[in-house]
Amino acid sequence: MSLFFLRGWILVSAWASLTGWSLGLIGHLNTKGYLASLAALVVALIFLFLKRPFSCKFRGKYVRLLFARSNKRFFRLQGFLFWFPSLFAFIALLTLVGGILYSPSNYDALSYRFPRILHWLESSGWHWIETPNSRQNYSAAGFEWLTIPLFVFFKTDRFFFLINWVCFLLLPGLVFRTFRLAGIPQKTCWHWMWILPLGYGFVLQAGGIANDAYATVYALASVCFALSADRKNRFSDFAWGLLSVGLLTGTKGSNLPLAFPWFVAMLLRQNVWIPRCLKLTPWVVIGLIVSFAPTAFLNHQHTGSWTGDSSNQGKMSLSNPIAGLTGNTLMLLNNALQPPLLTSFSTVNNFTLGLFPLQLKAWLLNQFPRFEIKMGGIPMEESAGLGLGLTSCVLLWICLSKRIPRPVAILPSHSWFFLGLAGICSLFFYMAKMGSESTGRLLLPYYPFLFFLPLGFWRMPFHLTAKIRWIFLFLASWAIVPLVLSPARPLFPVEKLLSSAPSNFRFSRPGLVYDTYSQRSNCFASLLEMLPPRIETLGFFSHEDDLEAPLWRPFGSRKIVGLDENFGTLDQLPATQAWLARRSVAKRLMLPPASSLHWKEAGSKSITQKVSVGAEDWVLFLQR
Repeated sequence: MSLFFLRGWILVSAWASLTGWSLGLIGHLNTKGYLASLAALVVALIFLFLKRPFSCKFRGKYVRLLFARSNKRFFRLQGFLFWFPSLFAFIALLTLVGGILYSPSNYDALSYRFPRILHWLESSGWHWIETPNSRQNYSAAGFEWLTIPLFVFFKTDRFFFLINWVCFLLLPGLVFRTFRLAGIPQKTCWHWMWILPLGYGFVLQAGGIANDAYATVYALASVCFALSADRKNRFSDFAWGLLSVGLLTGTKGSNLPLAFPWFVAMLLRQNVWIPRCLKLTPWVVIGLIVSFAPTAFLNHQHTGSWTGDSSNQGKMSLSNPIAGLTGNTLMLLNNALQPPLLTSFSTVNNFTLGLFPLQLKAWLLNQFPRFEIKMGGIPMEESAGLGLGLTSCVLLWICLSKRIPRPVAILPSHSWFFLGLAGICSLFFYMAKMGSESTGRLLLPYYPFLFFLPLGFWRMPFHLTAKIRWIFLFLASWAIVPLVLSPARPLFPVEKLLSSAPSNFRFSRPGLVYDTYSQRSNCFASLLEMLPPRIETLGFFSHEDDLEAPLWRPFGSRKIVGLDENFGTLDQLPATQAWLARRSVAKRLMLPPASSLHWKEAGSKSITQKVSVGAEDWVLFLQR
């Protein structure tokens, strides 16, 4: 893989974070500010291009293994090598088509990540938002800083998916290079560079706007650059590694433990950088700026806690490490066994839950409030991890391979051994402290580091790999099933088939799921049509997990003021010309007789935001 593209992406990402924080904190987060900053980015990219124009220092065998073009005999004997990159290219094309055809529908993005962008742009700067959805404030903003330039220049969210798609394209070459530098055999690296990115989570997020999978590029790049650096020509790779690990932590606070593999990689190269460490000082500063550090500082300033959730309102922080390790391990195993299609998922979930003793379930739910064991009919981007296809590939590799006959004393000479241990330590730290029901999804950047030990200890003979190649190809291709059936971006006419099927309970829920996803990005449209054109400010009474982004449509037409459902009285209402709330909340707010003198009901609609919650009655009120 040409490092030019990887360096270019790291440079663009660092520019986006630096520009976002700079313009946001000085109050110039607007088109003019980005136009001025864009000139600096263009100059930096030109300099990068002129300095290393598509440099690719692969050796001859390296290139033949990757592309199999120069050696016709090799290509003829190993013709199956053509199918692995072809499968990846086909899936990449499908993800691109899905991203182009459908509006973004990721719930977290529409609930707090995209709305925070709209709030900041509306006031031309970063500020602590008054909202019941506290995640708009304390969450890391790495993905948001990348999306803001796209929104500023194109005034739409339809291009946001390109961030994930570009990172998906970078994964194969980056996996190959990182694993190879760590000492994994090159033929093993070649196979897994195509198989690993086809985990369900990576594939499903490639065409959407989730912010989990794309951080895998930063995680691998931080280690890759640290391992490839030397004293002369590539000493600058340490700087690229510092930028990468900063961007990694700047995407999500849950990625902070992944700085440990980078730290281990730096220790493996300590003789190279320690004598010249002062040269890296400017890059350390830039790396801190693009990392989670600014968010942690602002969180502490406003809440007294670097996490931003001092009272643990989201119940994500666990106080019992044993419960965290137990619960996360069970959820991780359950997620790893998710098949590409499961028709009787309710039966499977009930059977799985029945395997746990009642005392264990009660203890876990008490110590791990968000613990949840379940599978859906198909993997979804909100929860998907590796999935059964990739898990089967790993197990098959271990069962059919031979364990290397090396004494323990020799293992420390291999980088993959240290990096594998570092990955496991990072995983344990995450599982001991984090208590989310989305473990499989949040661990997407962790998975590549969990492959170092299995691929390092177990080596499959090439003649055996050739015999079972089609099994690996078949298992990897399972990712196509959830991709084409995904309710977020279906590439198969599932809705038409469901609508034409006989009406019964078995097909009612899938139909509701597809319908909910299809209208999620603009779910409040029927209520917003009742707003007069003059309405510029809309109050939104919500709890901490409602969709806010649809209320801003059409973008630039109005400002949304987030209000807690436990708001006092309408006399304390900020300067709004209309407000929207659930029927139950509206009844309480309109209970004083004087309220009807100032507000009138303009209409109500039944709206479904989540299938698990169902339809809810929302009411719109206008000033008299």
